[in-house]
Amino acid sequence: MLSHGFDELGRDLANAVVFGGVRRDTREDLFVRARSKRSRATRHHITAREFLHAYENGQGFPVLRRGRGAGRAHASSILRSVPADAFDDATIERLRLAAEEVAWLTGRGYPLVDVGELVAKHHQLSEDHRAALAKGTCSEPQYRRRAARELEAEDIARRPLSIDAIDAVSALEATFAGRHVLQTLDGTVRAFGLDRVAYTPGASTDEALDRLFAGVKELRPSGLRFLVDEGAAGAAELGAKIEARAKAAKAKAEVVKVPNAPKALREEKHIVTGDADTLDACAAWFNLVGRIVVSIPNAKIVRLQ
Repeated sequence: MLSHGFDELGRDLANAVVFGGVRRDTREDLFVRARSKRSRATRHHITAREFLHAYENGQGFPVLRRGRGAGRAHASSILRSVPADAFDDATIERLRLAAEEVAWLTGRGYPLVDVGELVAKHHQLSEDHRAALAKGTCSEPQYRRRAARELEAEDIARRPLSIDAIDAVSALEATFAGRHVLQTLDGTVRAFGLDRVAYTPGASTDEALDRLFAGVKELRPSGLRFLVDEGAAGAAELGAKIEARAKAAKAKAEVVKVPNAPKALREEKHIVTGDADTLDACAAWFNLVGRIVVSIPNAKIVRLQ
């Protein structure tokens, strides 16, 4: 099966890199923030040749499908530990290069799923690395839109704050458990391999909630609404833990179970989430989890941009 989207992508890359008749700055900016002139030239040359070869042979470009769980945006696997050596310096540099390519292309309208799979295949990324690339990449247009809607700490006082419970708690659980977490260009932090449907609280949940309430206390919101996906395996247990830890912290908090927390949050005024689609669609957001994670000693934060 051939993809029209990749036809356009191929023409853009081949024309910008191989053929004459385009401005120098277009060629230079093909993949933004290259590390050096040598790496930029090599990267463009190889990528362009691959696209050009397919076009010269009239092949177009295949639609690359996700593996098991295709099309389930929030259900790749239960929270799992990433191998300690999965993100050494060399691997992170390779992922940063891939992230630049994904950010450049998605910033120009190419579908994230197709571009992500194409770039992952080109760089021969493992399953863990593909997950990091998908969650840890933010295009420049996305960053600008999110930055314009981001709230400062002083904006939260005496206003209600709605929190994506599973997203926020899972990121802090992973951090306290010594697992890798991803931080995107906008500063938000996400856990690896989060399956909202299969999610259940773990050994670090109480610690995560206590840290969350401590961080919120300084902001002095008028109230907290924790939105929990009602279909999650541990929805009832998480709700009970939130209420118990809120009582211990003397915090005014409400647990609201909804069919889809990220979607419901898009209708709220001031939110906390790391979900990319929700950040792009919401009215205003606050980076509560990101601020907490960077303050935790020895947090294993992977930054691709």
